[in-house]
Amino acid sequence: MHPKRSYPSYDSEAACLVLLVAMVVCFWFGTVGYRVAEGGPYPGHCKWVPVWVMAASAFVIVSITVRRIQRYFKRRKSSSIRP
Repeated sequence: MHPKRSYPSYDSEAACLVLLVAMVVCFWFGTVGYRVAEGGPYPGHCKWVPVWVMAASAFVIVSITVRRIQRYFKRRKSSSIRP
């Protein structure tokens, strides 16, 4: 019998889902900020701030998504092995 693999609480399915939702909101916030920076009195002056927010949130979204996919395939592979 294989022991059940344990993960830290911050890497649980619920925590990952909450973090993904928060990062999508941050990405949307960065998109809105970019549009506001474009239409301001000095267009292009502060575009780097919303671009940085969008890039950072996109990195976290991709990282968590890849980790969840890898864990899904590991779980599927381990459940298909029969003694």
